[in-house]
Amino acid sequence: MYRAAPGFTFGRYADILDRAGDMHEVKSGFVPFRSRILRQIEKDAAILADPDNDVLGVVWHFVGGRSGSLGADPRVLELLDTKGIPYVIHLP
Repeated sequence: MYRAAPGFTFGRYADILDRAGDMHEVKSGFVPFRSRILRQIEKDAAILADPDNDVLGVVWHFVGGRSGSLGADPRVLELLDTKGIPYVIHLP
């Protein structure tokens, strides 16, 4: 499901948009601290701050990758915390 992100040229495609209005982002394997990831977090925060958007919440999910890697760079998790975006690390 595509959602516009105010302040950005392009919005975001949600991996899952549930019936409660929560957008879920799913990442597999270890997520590094890269500009693409940072933009996704910034866009998610902009979507949440937009009163005209139908998204009520955003949750990021980290699942194991094929190699068994799991989680994210601590700076990614810190930015999610700073932006008020909860995350779940799903252990195998």
